[in-house]
Amino acid sequence: MNSDDLNDIKAEPTLTELIDNNRRILESKVEPKHREEFVRMLRRNPREKFVNLLRALTVCDGKAMKKSQEDLSKQILEDQKVRDQLIYKLRINNNRIEIRVRDFETAELNIDVNEYWVSLDNFIDDSRANDNINRTEDREGEAYKYFISMVYLLSDLCLDRNYRAINIL
Repeated sequence: MNSDDLNDIKAEPTLTELIDNNRRILESKVEPKHREEFVRMLRRNPREKFVNLLRALTVCDGKAMKKSQEDLSKQILEDQKVRDQLIYKLRINNNRIEIRVRDFETAELNIDVNEYWVSLDNFIDDSRANDNINRTEDREGEAYKYFISMVYLLSDLCLDRNYRAINIL
């Protein structure tokens, strides 16, 4: 199902649209093995489109999908290595919020990545500057888009008092 930037057939957004707010499909067709595979895809390629796919699995019509919440909380939040790989860290430095930024391209290769701290105010500009491959409108600000979609996913994981996620976050 993975599509890359050169051969993007829009499989992920299509699947997201199919399952989004479709309780029948979410309850009867999406199994734990599928959720595991979607998390693996996100780990291999940390992009907004995969986070949005996980969000569609987590909430349906404004209500938490408890089993998906539970599984994704375990897979993403309980494993420190996965959590560090997927979730940006924040800190307060001199009364300013800073975010730890990492290079997406080297992150995909699972090697030590170039990391640095930047103020949240400058994050979107730095995100655009770091998108140095296939500079298209879709890719511009990709790190920022990923960050925002991940914040929404984390809030979805906490919906309806999911204490497994709340206690970790």
